[in-house]
Amino acid sequence: MYKCNECGKVFDRDEVVEIHDDPSPAGVSLPSGHYTFYECPHCGSGDFDDAVECEVCGDYIVDDGETICEDCISKIRNDIVDLRKRYGISVQQFADIVEDME
Repeated sequence: MYKCNECGKVFDRDEVVEIHDDPSPAGVSLPSGHYTFYECPHCGSGDFDDAVECEVCGDYIVDDGETICEDCISKIRNDIVDLRKRYGISVQQFADIVEDME
C-alpha cells in the first residue's frame, strides 16, 4: 500500500499511475529518451510513500518503522496519565507494574 503525502489518500500498487515521458527539452537527447514516473491515482502527485496499517486503529500511516499512528500514541499516553492519576502512583511505580505483567 501507498499513502500520498499530497492528498492523504491510500492506494495499492495496482492503482499507481505509470507515466512514460521524455522530459528532455526540445532538441536535447537524454540517455534512452524515455523515463517512467509514478503518480497518485487520486491527485497526480509523485510524492507518496509505502504505508502500513496502524496496529491500534487500522488507519494507514507512512511506513517509517512505526506500527502505531501518532493519534493512537497520544491517546495511549493520555490513558496512562489518567490511570496514574486515578491510582496516585508515580511513573516508576507504573513502569514496575507494567514490567511485572510481562
